[in-house]
Amino acid sequence: MKYRSFYGPMPSFWEGVARAFDWGGALEYYPHRQFQDRLTADADALRRAWETVGESLYDAMGRFEVEELADRG
Repeated sequence: MKYRSFYGPMPSFWEGVARAFDWGGALEYYPHRQFQDRLTADADALRRAWETVGESLYDAMGRFEVEELADRG
């Protein structure tokens, strides 16, 4: 198998064909270290996504407050 950066080993053509019919996931293989790297990457991506949501909410609330004060006064 060839190695494909973060996503792990690149399957051969026939492994790809076999995985197309492997609905139970029996052919999936995650070495412990690689699996931990994926979990860490997923956790980091999720954290960044929620940070972005939080920043957007903070900005929206600030704009609402400024507009609300402008309308009142």
